[in-house]
Parts: sequence; C-alpha cells; structure tokens
Amino acid sequence: MNKLAIMDRVILLGNILNEFGPIKGEKSLQKIIYLFQQYCHHLGYRYNWNIHGPISNDLITDIHESHAIGITSIKWEDNIPIYQSNSNLSHISKYWKEKLERDQLSNQVKIKISKIRDILQEKMENPEELEILSSIHYINNSFQHEINHNNNIHDRYSPDKINEMSSILGKFNEIQ
Repeated sequence: MNKLAIMDRVILLGNILNEFGPIKGEKSLQKIIYLFQQYCHHLGYRYNWNIHGPISNDLITDIHESHAIGITSIKWEDNIPIYQSNSNLSHISKYWKEKLERDQLSNQVKIKISKIRDILQEKMENPEELEILSSIHYINNSFQHEINHNNNIHDRYSPDKINEMSSILGKFNEIQ
C-alpha cells in the first residue's frame, strides 16, 4: 500500500474513533475495528490469526501514526491504553486539519457505527467478549472461504456432512 493510501486510512481511523468514542485497550481496538471492517466499511486492514483472535499489525502502526500526527490520543489508565480521537487539534498542521474536515464519514457510515455500538453495548468494555465475537466470525469466514474455494474440502467433506456436524455442535449449547 502506498504512503498516500496509508495516510488516508489514518485519517479515516481518526474519524472512526471520533464516532465510536474512547476504546479501552489494544485488544478491544483490534476487535472493534475488525468487526467494523467486516460489517461496515473495508479499511484495507489484513487480519491474521493470533492466540487472541484476529489481529492486524497495520492497525497498530496506523494508530501510532495517527497519534504522532495528533489526530488521535492515547491515554493510559491502570497500564491500559485508551484510544480516542483528539478533541484538541490546535497543535496539528493546517494540512491535517483540512484533511480531517474534508474526509468526514458519510451519514451512512455513522449510522452503521451507531448500530455496531448498539449491538456491542457493554461488550465494548469487555475485551474477552469482543475476542470471542471476532474469533467466531473470523473462523466461520475462514471456513466458509475454504469450503467455497478449496476443492479438497469438497472432496473430503460433503456440504450435507458439514451441515450435519454443525447441527450436532449446536446441540452442545443444550448441555449448559
């Protein structure tokens, strides 16, 4: 990705954080932006599997870049970073101020962010639950991609067999 596209993504990230409000912890930031990208607007972040679910190294690079420019701020509370848009933009250059104003989120994207916030509610403050949500989504999407694009899976597992096994897994929920 070229430098200009990265800087556009950094601006977009600042505007997204402005709508979401403060996000506590890197894990929560990763998962919320992952879900945003899956259900709202693709930002160009590639996510890979990690012990804590899907993560994007580019996202962390971008959040630190946006902090260095002054678009976002990182505050610390009990050794946990809190990521948010910077409400005081007096110290950033005219170029970045104009770019932030020009590249505002559309009303449609703002409505989608509001819906995501409504769905997540208190989970926004619970990184473990965000981890579970994003991990289930990531695994399900990865598996569906494999089913749709990998003939070996079709050779090994029929769609009927996959559905049958999924149904059995659903019964595990009844044990609790």
